[in-house]
Amino acid sequence: MILSIATLLIGRAGRDGALGRNRAVGIRTSATLASDAAWLAAHRAAAPLVQKAATVAGTLAVVGTAAMLWTPPAWEAAVFPTVVVMGYAVPVALLVRAMFIADRAAAEAATVEGA
Repeated sequence: MILSIATLLIGRAGRDGALGRNRAVGIRTSATLASDAAWLAAHRAAAPLVQKAATVAGTLAVVGTAAMLWTPPAWEAAVFPTVVVMGYAVPVALLVRAMFIADRAAAEAATVEGA
């Protein structure tokens, strides 16, 4: 749930332009840190996937909790670890993809800005 909430809040701030360029939070690559315009373009481009990552993380947190509470004891060894691994692996994969999209958008913004 923490991953979901943090991703949701940071993703929305980046999308809305409320997350200023910094070295602590956000998508930080050499292209995204190059300028404020690149930072903003990157976070806006990545926002849809960041929102999906937050939704998937939250959904799988709820499913994981339900699995922990209602899975028959004979299935616990398979069900719970699978849900936990998916709860981290899928959102992280989406965030990695969002980083590549953001980096490309930042590079394009830098090209337009430099022209």
